Amino acid sequence: GGAWLDTPSFAGHIAGFKVTAVDTVGAGDTFIGAFVVKLVEGATPREAARFGCAAAAIAVTRRGAQASIPARAEVEHWLKSRAN
Repeated sequence: GGAWLDTPSFAGHIAGFKVTAVDTVGAGDTFIGAFVVKLVEGATPREAARFGCAAAAIAVTRRGAQASIPARAEVEHWLKSRAN
């Protein structure tokens, strides 16, 4: 899992998060949506990809497409809980 980036400042793999997937429908859409939001807000592509990976990781632990998309605050909390 994870994402591959190729930018002028970084080319490589952004690791995904280990979760138990129950439904992967919508994972890519969730990643892209979260990734673009962070880019628009000024995050680096690496930061945005990490946020997108986290959002997608949460999404695959739930059933459904739209219903599985986590709220921003949930993704931020989830990332903070794994920062150590």
